[in-house]
Amino acid sequence: MAKEVHLTIPISREQAEALEPDDIVYLSGICYSFLYREHHTGLLEALDKGEPYPVDLRDGVAYHTGAIYEKNEDGSYRILSIGSTTSAKFNDLTPALIAKSGVRALIGKGGMDDAVLEAMQEYGCVYLAACGGGSSFYLPAITILEDLLPEEQLDTCNQRLKLRLDHAGPYFVAMDAHGRSVYREVDAETGRRKEQIFRALGISQPEE
Repeated sequence: MAKEVHLTIPISREQAEALEPDDIVYLSGICYSFLYREHHTGLLEALDKGEPYPVDLRDGVAYHTGAIYEKNEDGSYRILSIGSTTSAKFNDLTPALIAKSGVRALIGKGGMDDAVLEAMQEYGCVYLAACGGGSSFYLPAITILEDLLPEEQLDTCNQRLKLRLDHAGPYFVAMDAHGRSVYREVDAETGRRKEQIFRALGISQPEE
C-alpha cells in the first residue's frame, strides 16, 4: 500500500531503498537542476578528472527542471514558473551519473529506460515523477538560492540552478531501487489487455 514519506536531503541509500512504487514523497533540502545534457556531461567530466565542480549530488537529488525567474535587486530570486522536463532525453547519460555521483533520487516526468532502472537497482537510487503542468503547486515550496553558471554566461538560457526545497511535492515513486517501474508495469498490463481495450472502444486492432 502506498505511503506518504517526508525526506530531508541528504538521503541515505537505506531511505531510498525503503521507497516503493506509488509512494508519495515530499522533499526538503538542497537539490540541483539538470535541464540540459551539458549539465550531466559537465559533472561527469569533472568526476572523471577529479576536478572541483559546483554541484555535489552525493546522497542528493537531481531535478530535471528549468525555471522562469527574475533576480531581485537584493540578489534573491523570484520564480515565476518551474516545471519538469522529459527525463528520457538523458537516458544514455544517467546510468553513469548514478554510478559516479552517488545521487539518490531523480525528479522528472515521463520515466526512463531499463538501463537507468538497472543502475538505480545497483546503486540505490529512485525516480520520482512530478505532475506535469503542476508548477502552481510546486512553486511555493521551491526557492532558487543561486544560478551556478559563470557570471559571463548568466544572460544565456543554460541555467544551472541550486534550489532549496521546503516540503516540496507531491512526487510519486515511479521507478524504485529494486527494479520496479510503474511505466514498465503499465505498459505490460496494457499489452495484455490490448484486445479487450480495442473491443471496448469499438475499433479494430491495428496489425503489428
